[in-house]
Amino acid sequence: MKERHYLQWHITHACNKRCIHCYQEDYDSFMPLDRCMEALDQYCAMISRRHLEGQINLTGGEPLLHPDFFALAGAIRQRGLRLGILTNGTLIDDETAARLAALHPIFVQVSLDGTREIHDRIRGEGSFDEALAGIDALKRQGLRVLVSFTAQKGNITSFEALAQICRSHRVDKLWWDRVVTDTPEDTAALALSTEEFERMVRLTARLQRESGQLSARPLAVSRGSSERSPGAVCVSRGNLFTTREFGKKPSVVKSGQERLSVIPARLRGWLQSSGRSMGGPGRFPDRQGAFMEISSGRALQSLDGEGACYRCSAGRNLLILLADGSLMPCRRLPFVIGNLFTEEQESGQDGQGVSIAGGDVTEAGETAPAEAAIGDVTEAGETAAAEAAIGDVTEAGISVLTPAAEQEISDAAVSMTVMERIISGSPLMRQLARPRFPEGCFGCNRFERCRGGSRCVTYAQTGSLERRDVNCYLYPQEQP
Repeated sequence: MKERHYLQWHITHACNKRCIHCYQEDYDSFMPLDRCMEALDQYCAMISRRHLEGQINLTGGEPLLHPDFFALAGAIRQRGLRLGILTNGTLIDDETAARLAALHPIFVQVSLDGTREIHDRIRGEGSFDEALAGIDALKRQGLRVLVSFTAQKGNITSFEALAQICRSHRVDKLWWDRVVTDTPEDTAALALSTEEFERMVRLTARLQRESGQLSARPLAVSRGSSERSPGAVCVSRGNLFTTREFGKKPSVVKSGQERLSVIPARLRGWLQSSGRSMGGPGRFPDRQGAFMEISSGRALQSLDGEGACYRCSAGRNLLILLADGSLMPCRRLPFVIGNLFTEEQESGQDGQGVSIAGGDVTEAGETAPAEAAIGDVTEAGETAAAEAAIGDVTEAGISVLTPAAEQEISDAAVSMTVMERIISGSPLMRQLARPRFPEGCFGCNRFERCRGGSRCVTYAQTGSLERRDVNCYLYPQEQP
């Protein structure tokens, strides 16, 4: 099975709302269709060369404001890529929902930030009812609908009520993450304290238990072999293959007709009714009283033992493309690694005290040299030699490239797309891809579950990519 790669594509910065927590400054840019097709060609070439399965999530701004949204989305599907759509939901009527359904997206995600009064205060008067009308239209088309909730000081008390509203509108999944702020004033006004974050995590776990949800995300049936039961069909909970219910021992599902018989009734009904085992990407029967997943798969949300182990995708299998062609490792980190159309390489965010091109940032705020790789320039201004495996070793013990190896590297560089060259040449992408072991996490028995937590939330408040999560409540630390 191929590893999946995600492209979050902000095809337009235009938006019909002005959310108080929005990190967007430009509301005019959009990517013309010819450049969209050029970017799509480059992405398809990259994932083909790297043997990856591609998924493109179209977003904005508000993606439905792009004049060629449906043409681009159709081209994505024609190339066999998975398609997700991230929208505020306010522009979706029955006609638009039918056109979206014809694209067979794997999901349509709508943003809801609380009950009517709170959501409208954050996103604008009337936004809540417009978004719910959009959700209802999507569900009438049998589409899988996700709701995202941006947790901040002013709305966390409404999360439980929102969960009930989402369930009544047959939403398939409700998930939340913390707001990311970029100024001390916004941090004080919006960002969750550690105590508030802990309350949200425990509330989520309670809602999961009360709804009969067995884990932080629905168990998925996977075909294949395991060391204990070759040919078995297992049920996966995060990184575990188990049918474990609260307080019960795990068990392995046997093959054949027993596959679903050991899965608890509520989950079995969800699997059978949702279409997961019956095909049809993203399409689900229009059903009442459906199982709704309340997710706790984001950073630190699984500290209490429920939910999938978290690992940040930035630098590994996630890429952000903005409407002006800028490439970023994560939309919630303020770094641009290059531009697809100008072919500029990465630069740091002004005023952040980070020189990305130079490598890692030390605790003292200084930039450590990046590791030398093939084609990297050393401090002496010389190009680092390739490993001996692809070159010759001189009498002095120095590895040098053979002419054949040099030609092979040159040919590969020429055939690479601009997107690939920007990614492969980015020290920041390499830094983010490496495992990090923040000070304060050593010896913690939950480290494998959180991997140090959220880099973007922590960077926004501390200016460091290597510190542990500012909201870790197992081992409280001084707030920045």
